Amino acid sequence: MRQPKVFLTGVSGYVGGHLFVRLVQKHPEWNYSVLVRTEKQAVDILAKYPDIEVVIGDLDNKDILVKAASTADIVLQLASADHLSGAVSLVEGLSQGQSAPGKLIHISGTGMVLDVSKGFGVLSDRTWNDVDDIEEISSLPLEGHVHRDVDEAVLEAGERLHVPVAIISPCTIHGLGQGPLKSMGFSVGGYIEKVIDRGRGFQVAEAQNQ
Repeated sequence: MRQPKVFLTGVSGYVGGHLFVRLVQKHPEWNYSVLVRTEKQAVDILAKYPDIEVVIGDLDNKDILVKAASTADIVLQLASADHLSGAVSLVEGLSQGQSAPGKLIHISGTGMVLDVSKGFGVLSDRTWNDVDDIEEISSLPLEGHVHRDVDEAVLEAGERLHVPVAIISPCTIHGLGQGPLKSMGFSVGGYIEKVIDRGRGFQVAEAQNQ
């Protein structure tokens, strides 16, 4: 039985790296290909995972993305949630699969439903449901809703090119990651840096959005 081939972006980062490691642990028999930006990152990852394929490039390299995605059964886009052309290039590549289009899982974020109409730090009274509210979420205006332009472009490209697309929108991800190159995300790390610079903790306005 042929094992699936999975192409991942963002493996040098926090979320992508952690998910890659967990996937390999769960399914060591699968075939993996990962995108990294530099030769050094490639060497470091291959030292730990010598059986995978490493592609050197970034989300701006359309030809590289299309070629890598065209040979994959599943693409996990775990790098920037706001790189429109890169995400669409992956959909285009998947549509060129040899037998049938592959599938794309694209990471976005709950920032798209962020409501600051009452100011920062003020709790919104809206509770979103990703099943019941999917139509509203998928049709939010592009202006003023972070990530929505990319999500819309990915969904449109998937429909146009007949590529199945799933978008995952996590909120703040924290904890110690197990990725090969990075173990801490920017959100907690960024907060810690500001606390150190300031010499004490802080809150935003009423600090109700917890």
